[in-house]
Formats: sequence, structure tokens, C-alpha cells
Amino acid sequence: MNCKKMSVLAVALAGALLFVSNASAAPKVFLGVGSSAQFPTAGIAAVSPDPITPALGHLCGTHLWTGKNGTNGAVIQGIDPRSSAGSPPAEPGNIWVAWDVEPNPTVVCAYLVVDSIVGLRLYFAQGPNGDWTGTGLTGNGTLHFTTGSAASNLIAGFTDTDATVPADVASAINSAGATAVNPPKGFNVAMTDIRPEDGQFAYGRAAVNPPQGFGYNPASPAPVCGPNAVLSSFTATNAQVCIFNVNTFGGAVVVHDPISGLTVPAAQTYSFGAAPVVIIGNNNGTMGTAPCVYPTNILAKTAAKLWSGQIGTSQQAFGPGVCNIQLAVMQREPVSGTYNTFEFQLVHARDGNSGDTQEINTVLNTAIIGNPPSGACFTPPVAFPVTQTCTNPLFLSSGQNSVRARAIGTGEMIKAVNGGTSPAVLPYADRLGYAFYSLGSFFSSSNANVRYFTLQGVDGLYANYDTAGAFGTCTGAINASPTSTFNCTTKLPSFAHLNDGSYRVWSNYRWVSTPGLVVTTPPTTNGQLVIDVLQAGADQAHFAITNPGANGGGITCSACIITAIADFVPPADLKVFRSHYALSVVGPSGIDANNGTGSPSTGFCAADQASPNCVEEGGDMAGVAFFIITDQQLFNATGAELLTNIE
Repeated sequence: MNCKKMSVLAVALAGALLFVSNASAAPKVFLGVGSSAQFPTAGIAAVSPDPITPALGHLCGTHLWTGKNGTNGAVIQGIDPRSSAGSPPAEPGNIWVAWDVEPNPTVVCAYLVVDSIVGLRLYFAQGPNGDWTGTGLTGNGTLHFTTGSAASNLIAGFTDTDATVPADVASAINSAGATAVNPPKGFNVAMTDIRPEDGQFAYGRAAVNPPQGFGYNPASPAPVCGPNAVLSSFTATNAQVCIFNVNTFGGAVVVHDPISGLTVPAAQTYSFGAAPVVIIGNNNGTMGTAPCVYPTNILAKTAAKLWSGQIGTSQQAFGPGVCNIQLAVMQREPVSGTYNTFEFQLVHARDGNSGDTQEINTVLNTAIIGNPPSGACFTPPVAFPVTQTCTNPLFLSSGQNSVRARAIGTGEMIKAVNGGTSPAVLPYADRLGYAFYSLGSFFSSSNANVRYFTLQGVDGLYANYDTAGAFGTCTGAINASPTSTFNCTTKLPSFAHLNDGSYRVWSNYRWVSTPGLVVTTPPTTNGQLVIDVLQAGADQAHFAITNPGANGGGITCSACIITAIADFVPPADLKVFRSHYALSVVGPSGIDANNGTGSPSTGFCAADQASPNCVEEGGDMAGVAFFIITDQQLFNATGAELLTNIE
């Protein structure tokens, strides 16, 4: 063969190899799991222009699809890597999926909604089973995904762009049928309402027997999950109580999975923003019937007694201005971030009676034990009897105190309060509950009866109870062409009293991922993609808060065009933090505390940390709120932080 022919052949071969390489190159992947409250903002940020940092715009492309497990044929499930023979069972949920181009996408992003603590488990748990079975590999939780035949439009104010998810996009996130050649794709970020350390504590409290806990997985050594899940009082939904270990030590301590014994990789938390939990009721009952007046406020310690089952009539809860009637009070599952935020900042807080808890059966004056359940139990969804005592599914009706039931998930809680959990509707006219705020959860015509209360006279959403507890409705879409048409009948929250420290019940949302991530444009790794999407989401909220009028956040105007939504106060605007504390249940010998208000390299270092890795660690869901600047100036003056200040 002459040199000319060899040269032509070499060029052709190089071109062919280049074509094959480009065609088969794996896309960058953002694969998140966790809290429903952070789902919409992250989804909008993934496919939208960034109003603060243009280079962070359209990080996941411009295509968006949302869906629900079981709707239109969709399969959307998180799989525990220790799952064998269906235990732990798959964790179904909602999802958004975003991508740039098709065929051959270069970036694919997805966010599976479960609960915060389930998300932490699926992120941290390590095993050889689940989708890792038969591959010879081990890893963390994975996703089973099959697109539905239609989109669900699950993000308020943002319309899905595609009816289905293309096969090559789905393949980038789906681990069903994985092999050694096509290995599983583990979740690379978890979104949580509470810190991972608090999440592990919450699991332990739910698992062990009274008086320390609630007995859902008390065996020693514990199986992966308890024999009885926490059941909904309204539907067939449940919450598994499954063991896991977190590792937020930054690599300084080796942590092992409690079931498989495999090493749990180190992780770091990154702040997304802070949001309030609000107490809600329905205004179409009887306690506000004329000449009585529907209440607008509940005292903090009265709420603690109400949710611990010690009182239960409307006048006991709200005073003599309301008509007196027995109240139906809904609580969440004890492995929920919402439950634990409400529990430790209000019901179980030490500034009152720290023995109060939502898991006390005041009908029998014993702990509410769901494993095994006690009493005359029923199988939801069914019509509720007038009087009955059952601990799992929860339904306590003494005829004297409040009627108590349990909702699993934010959507079910709001629906139960509104009065639409058909066919299982509580036969009580006046219902109360609580939930983290998000526009998608509350600003809906299907929740028209829901009102929120001030707590101890402080409004968690607006500066001056601007909407008298009502939530508006919204129409249009931010991503309408050529410009946004999204608007709401009332102005949106400013969170003024969360940010001035006077509102009591709130939490700082976190994303949990690889340590040491920094914003990089354009992102070249999966980790950089994760932190860039977080920053883009925080930028959406920051733009809405700093541009509160028309063509901004709609915070100072009603029926005006909204281009960005603030479901929380982002780090750039947040002025407060919660005091952190050490937890003995994390790691082989406990984890220390660092408020994370200073520099990881020059700020406060906990006893188990070393510069430049002195990052935020420890629990904070029970911590007292302080201004961030207070902690920073204390450190500058003394070298100490405001640690172990407990509500």
C-alpha cells in the first residue's frame, strides 16, 4: 500500500473513531432524590435563563418533562442498594427530567421526589443488591424510570415542553436491568429539609422502642426496614422505617453501612435556602360560623398541647371567639423532615414541656406504637368511624381531646385539611395540619378552603398577614412564548419574619453531595453540574426577593407578571441560622458541631475537623435561631461559636 493510500485510510479511520466517540459519549448527569419542597425551583432553574448569573442558564438544556409513578404508564421508583426479594420495597414518587438535545444528549438531569429521610437513605446506603445485583459492583440508591405517555405539568407556573422522555435520555438515568457493561447510575445528590445528621437521629427515634422512640424497627441487629411501615390514615401510602448511616465527616472518619458493611463515601451539605412550616386549617367548617369568628392566630404552647393530644376543642386552641367544637388534627410521619422540624421547634421544644410529642396516645396515656399496631384498626381508604382507637394507621378519637390522624406527604396533608382525600374524608368539620410552604402546594384552586395561621402573633409568610391567611390562585406560565404570562391573584410571600428571626418554625434546606464542590461554568463533571444547578435555583429565589414587583417575584403586587419564584429565602439573602449541636448517633463515636457561618479554612473548626475542611456539621433542627452576623462576630472576638443552644 502506498503512502497516499495509508494517509487517506488513517484520516478516514480517525474520523470514524471520532464519530463513534462523540455518538457514544456518556452525558453529564444530575440525578437527585428527596424533598418535594425544593422540586419546583430546581426544575425551573435547570432549564431556564439564570437572572443573576447568565452563564448558569439552561444548565440541563431546554427540554422538561414531569410525571407521577403509575400515571400514563410511567414507572418512577427509587431502589435501595440493599434491597433483596422486594425488601426494602421500591420508593415511588414524582419526577422531573430535563435534557439538552436528542438524539445523543450531552446533559441529562432528573429529580425524584420522595421524602427527605428516604432521599438521605437512598443517597447514603451502600450495597451489592437492588440494581447492583449480578454486576459485580456496589453502590448507592438508583432510579427505575420508564416515561409516561403524557406529561403531568407538576411544576406550578412552568409548562412541560415535551410529552414523553426520549429513550436515550431515559437510558442515562434508568438503572433497571443494569449490567456490568451498562452499570447502574447512583443518585449523586440528595435534597433534604433537615440536616443529614438529624435525619439519622430521626430514623433512630422512629425505630427504637419507647420511651426513647416509637418502635418501628427495634430489633437488634436491625433488619433493613421495620416489619411495619408508618401507614397513612387516608390512603394506601406508607413510609418505610429503614436503617442507614450518614457520613458528613468530610473524609476524616470512616463510616460503614449498617447492613452491608461497605464504606459510606463522605459527603458535604450545601445550603439551598430557608422556608417556614405553617399551621393550616380549613375555613369552611363550623368554628367560624356567625356570630363566631374564624381564628387567625394560635399560641405556640397551645399548639404544642394540641399536637400532643392533651387538648382538642376549638376554644381550647383558639380562645372564646370561635364556636366550640372537637378538632381533627393531622400530623406527619416521624421519618419526615416536616414532622421533625415541627416536633423539635414547637411540640417537643425544651422551653415548654420537653416531654410533649406528637407520638403520645392521650386516649390511653401511652406512646403511639405502630409496630405492631394496637386498637380496632382499619385499612385505608375507607370512611372513618366516629369513634375508634388505632395506632397504625393512626386514628384516635376519645370524644374529649382532638381527633388525630396521620398524613404521608405534603400533598396528602394539605388535601386532608382542605377536605378532599376522597374516599377517606374525616367526618369532622374543622381540621388542622402543618406543612412547609411552597407555591405549588398552596396556590391552587383545589385547596380553596385552606387558610394559614400566625404563630404566637407572628406571620411566617408575609410582613403583616397581608392576605388574611388566604392563598390565591395562579395562571399562565413563566416559560410562555415570547415572555412570561404567569400571575397570581394575591401577592407572594416575602418571609420577612423568618429572616428577622421572629418566626419560630423553619428549616434551612440542604443538598447533600460530593465534598468540596464549587460553582464552575460551564460544568465539566457531574459534581460541578450538581452545584451549578443548586446555585441557579438559589439565583431564581434571590432575583424574586430583590426584584419583588412586576416582572420579578410578584411579592409586592397581585395579578402582575411573575418571572421568578421564591419558595424560600436563598443563602444570599438569609440573615439567620440555627445553633448546631453534636449527635452521638452519627458515625462510630458521634459527630461534633460547626454552625458553618465562617470560612472552612480560617473560621471555626470543630474538634473532629481540620482546616481547610471546617465545614458545617452536626444537627440543627432543634437549634435556637440567631443572626449569622452574631455568630461571626462572636468567633472573631472569642474563637467560639453559638453551639448547643436548643429550643
